[in-house]
Order: sequence, then structure tokens, then C-alpha cells
Amino acid sequence: MVKEVDKAISYFEKVCEKGKGKGCIKAGEVYKNLKKDNEQSKVFFKKACSFGFKDYCFN
Repeated sequence: MVKEVDKAISYFEKVCEKGKGKGCIKAGEVYKNLKKDNEQSKVFFKKACSFGFKDYCFN
């Protein structure tokens, strides 16, 4: 399963870098829920916020 998670992260990160906020959200969710990496998830949620997804804007 680790290989599939890494593939998913790679895909979602690429989508995010192309300016697609939903890719940022998905990358953040994978980091938070599967990798248990809250710091990295915050990076992607912050990017999603910058693309207009206000539910992912945190202080």
C-alpha cells in the first residue's frame, strides 16, 4: 500500500503545482490521513486556500 500512497501523493502534488486547488486538497488529505504528516498537509491546505478554497484557510 505504501507504493500506491506515494504514487497518489506524487500525482496530487503535480496537479496542485499546475494551479488546481483540488489537487492541493487531495495531497493534503493524503498527508494528513495516510502519512500522518500534519505539517506537510498544512502546506498543501494553505496552497488550496490560495487558490480560493476558503474551507482550507487556517490561522
